[in-house]
Amino acid sequence: MKGHIDREAAIDTNGLFNGASYRHEIMTVDHDAISRKGGGYAGNGREDERYKPYRFETAPDDMGLAIGSKTDDIEDRVVPDPSLTIGCDQNGANGSPITTQHLVSSKEVWRCNFLYITAPNSGKYSQSTIDRFKRATPFTVQTSIASSYGYFQVSWVTAIDNGWIGALVNGVRKKNPRFLLDTPENTAPGVGGGTSDFAAFLVAKWLRGKSGPRFVRASVPDYSDANAFLDDFKAAWSQYNNNKYYPAQVACRAIAYQKGITPYANGCK
Repeated sequence: MKGHIDREAAIDTNGLFNGASYRHEIMTVDHDAISRKGGGYAGNGREDERYKPYRFETAPDDMGLAIGSKTDDIEDRVVPDPSLTIGCDQNGANGSPITTQHLVSSKEVWRCNFLYITAPNSGKYSQSTIDRFKRATPFTVQTSIASSYGYFQVSWVTAIDNGWIGALVNGVRKKNPRFLLDTPENTAPGVGGGTSDFAAFLVAKWLRGKSGPRFVRASVPDYSDANAFLDDFKAAWSQYNNNKYYPAQVACRAIAYQKGITPYANGCK
């Protein structure tokens, strides 16, 4: 798990993993899963009853911000993204952070954060993401439910779609995105928030779903050697993130920590 965290978690100013960090997934989740429901997702994200209480109501894409409105406030629903700005000058400077009071169009996010990025892989997103974003139809961004959270950067949509039961607060299970942050309050005994337990559940779920000669039954694998064990974990990690390099990157970090050395010293990319 430490190798997995090393691959996913943000690093704070003290060089420590930051469990309270999150990242707005503007294309893979916001556009594809919520606005368009593309990229392997089925149905219309705007009509998903599980998402509605925690998001902005979204107008048709060609209307964008014009007729957007908030849903009823539930459990401090909106998580602002201070790393994105809006209301900037014509040159993209002097923007203000997105707050809980803003309805934000993707056109405004593009104008203030990406329009003036010209060098490949500059800034927060890769050039391929930026180029794809330029071609995307305008939509009202969802900075709370379209973000990934905590040590394992679990997206809220992934958590909900995979049966996350939420955090236990005053005897009630709550599924607000902020409960995926790995804070002392969310990860206290009996609360069940944060991403560590849920990320472990996802990897175990994909491991149990495997079949093959090493498995006596779905939940009890019979490994003949360490490489077989690692290969199966790589297969599970590939379900976590379908980037072809991702499983090897997590494996390299896990092996480094097992050896008692840094991932850098182990040659991890």
